[in-house]
Amino acid sequence: GEKDFQQLQIIKKLVKMTKANVKIVACSIEREPSGLAMSSRNTRLTTAERSHASKIYDVLKTTKGKFS
Repeated sequence: GEKDFQQLQIIKKLVKMTKANVKIVACSIEREPSGLAMSSRNTRLTTAERSHASKIYDVLKTTKGKFS
């Protein structure tokens, strides 16, 4: 997914360097209703941590809107 932009760019570069017959397709980020990105790592978060993490996405959306 696009969640890890840097990793995606590295993989694209490796495919290009090795001339592998592979097409890399970036997928959009799937989010929970709270805005938190779906990830197996999020199962380790407490309820309070999940609440805080979902607020980060809200702040990023608001900030992006101010620059658009």
